[in-house]
Amino acid sequence: MKLLVKIVFSAILIISVNCAVKAQGLSNDLDLVFNKSFEKHEEPYRPNFMFITKHKLIRYNPVSLTFGGLMYFYQAVLSPQISAECPYEISCSNFGKACISKYGIVKGIALASGRIMRCTKIAAVDIHPLYIDEKGMIIDNPEDYKLK
Repeated sequence: MKLLVKIVFSAILIISVNCAVKAQGLSNDLDLVFNKSFEKHEEPYRPNFMFITKHKLIRYNPVSLTFGGLMYFYQAVLSPQISAECPYEISCSNFGKACISKYGIVKGIALASGRIMRCTKIAAVDIHPLYIDEKGMIIDNPEDYKLK
C-alpha cells in the first residue's frame, strides 16, 4: 500500500513539473526576472494651488488667496515632514480643499476641522465596515455632507 502511494505521488509530481515547464517556459521567466528593473521611479507629490478658476473675483479674492496659499504651503512644505499615517483615503488637506471649494469658506472650514479631529486611529474604531475600502482606508467624500 505504501509503495502504491509513493508511485502515485511520484507520477503526479513528474507530470505537474512537466506541465509547468511546458506552460510557462523557464527561459522566459528567467529573462523577465533578470531584465526587470526594480528601481522605483515615483514622481514627488506636487500640490496644486487651491482656487484655480476662470472667475476672477474668486481667483484674486484676498481671502481665497490667503487660504489657498496657506494650504499650498502646508501640502508642499509641512505635510511631507510629518510622517503620520492617515487612516482616510483622501488626505485631510485635500478633503479641506474640496470642502472649501464646494461648500464655501464657512462650511468648508467647519467640515475640515471636524475631519482633522477625527483623523486618529482611536476615532477609526467606530467606523462602519461599509466605509472601509479593500486597502483598509476609510472612505469619506465631501459629497456625503451635502444637504438633501
